[in-house]
Amino acid sequence: MEEAIRTESSCRKLLILFFYFLVHKNSDMSENKKSYMPLGSDEGDGPETGYDALMHEVCVGWGFCGCIKNDKPLHVSDLIPDTGKVTADQFVEWVFLAENMNPNSDPDRWKRHKDAIKTAFIKHMGGDVVDAELLEYADTMGPHLP
Repeated sequence: MEEAIRTESSCRKLLILFFYFLVHKNSDMSENKKSYMPLGSDEGDGPETGYDALMHEVCVGWGFCGCIKNDKPLHVSDLIPDTGKVTADQFVEWVFLAENMNPNSDPDRWKRHKDAIKTAFIKHMGGDVVDAELLEYADTMGPHLP
């Protein structure tokens, strides 16, 4: 059991690092920019708006980057439909499901996190209901390796 927990933790850290470097792949470190941004920090040169900014806050900031399920990476972007309306509450649920967690298993424990993700969704997406087409990375590579 402890080995499974360590493996999941290692995979999560790897996904966080991958997403961090994906977001910052075009930054020029030779221009005296920060080469490290602490997790949860609102500072730095991450994306400012839209889905990229939302996922930067959710994944890089808070560590909700998905999981490895059935030997395959699972990310919230895998659960978002191609078309239709998506609510902030649906997105929050999908973030938890991508973590292989039941968001309703312990409501008191997860309320703060659910509220924060919902607030981030509204802040970055401009409302609590958006078209699914807006919930995709500007860089088509997304969070996974090509």
